[in-house]
Amino acid sequence: MSKPTLTIVRKKISDLHADPANANRHPENNLRAIADSLHAFGQVEPLVVQKGTGKVIGGNGRLEVLRNSGAQEVDVVELDIDGTQATALAIALNRTAKTSEFDDETLASLLQSLPQECQIAAGFDQNELQEVLDRLTPKEGLTEDDSVAVGDLTYRVIVSVSGEEQQAELIEQLESEGYKCQPLMS
Repeated sequence: MSKPTLTIVRKKISDLHADPANANRHPENNLRAIADSLHAFGQVEPLVVQKGTGKVIGGNGRLEVLRNSGAQEVDVVELDIDGTQATALAIALNRTAKTSEFDDETLASLLQSLPQECQIAAGFDQNELQEVLDRLTPKEGLTEDDSVAVGDLTYRVIVSVSGEEQQAELIEQLESEGYKCQPLMS
């Protein structure tokens, strides 16, 4: 396979079509995350399109969101490849993205440094951020007395502070009010 030279061109969205054999599905939460990103940043990544056919090889979810938002033109990279190569590339683009992993500690730190609207633009709502933080919360050493149970539910709160001094003050205040606190550092 020869390596193509990449040139971004502007195409009418009406000249493009999604790959009907695309094995990558885009559930509603994925489309919402794509829409949030496009709304915040615009189209910063071109669609990958098979030249001559207009079939989208990479970016079918973005195509759907852009089309639904009324976009008339989009940026694309056209590749002059046959159907077999287009299929293999489509699988490779989706597969390589799915085999990467986040470093939860770094991700949590980065997300917490962003305002909420940027967290959402990055594809994370508050519940998803909380899931990342929960994975970082040490489980060893915790007992039933370390959390508040109501029926079958257990409640914990993670509060981010600007430094050790503020953390110490907050722990002192909460413990004086009868709350059990476990300081965490990330």
